[in-house]
Amino acid sequence: TGAPVEITVLDPAHAVDPHTLDRDLTSIRGAAVPGLVPVVDGGVTAGRAHIVSTPVPGRPLDDVLASGGLGAAAIEVLRPVATALDELHDRGVVHRALTPAAIVVDAGGRGWLRYTGAQQVAPSADVYAAPEQRASSVVSHRADLYSFAGIAYAAVTGAPPGPFPPVVGRGGAALDAVFRRG
Repeated sequence: TGAPVEITVLDPAHAVDPHTLDRDLTSIRGAAVPGLVPVVDGGVTAGRAHIVSTPVPGRPLDDVLASGGLGAAAIEVLRPVATALDELHDRGVVHRALTPAAIVVDAGGRGWLRYTGAQQVAPSADVYAAPEQRASSVVSHRADLYSFAGIAYAAVTGAPPGPFPPVVGRGGAALDAVFRRG
């Protein structure tokens, strides 16, 4: 159609299996999801996974946060991202790599969630990753919610979450079992 697109080639060190990518793309390709950067196409070509999306002009949230927290304005930035994340989860898609770098803030102060190809979390993003995500590549939507909460904390305060003291061993055997289950 001649419309501009943005192509993201995924890092093979953090990519998940092509079947998961294909399933996710089938669920969101061409969908008009408020707050989600529109995904036009994607897949695996010559062994390299890629995502084709419509560009959203703006700055990555991690760049925005480099100059401090947003305070109450974080609500307006993150509200559409929360809506997009909820819609992804309703479609059976787990983001898996939700960090401030996966969010674009447009000129109007609205946040847009970038689907990043079902990648596993990179070690540099561990501060936003759920504990079970750091230990295993098998995660559910709950890992995304954990990451979103960390991003919200950073957006309001200007500082990433943690480090938090370990909770296992501090609440008795029954509570420890809950934390270990995730």
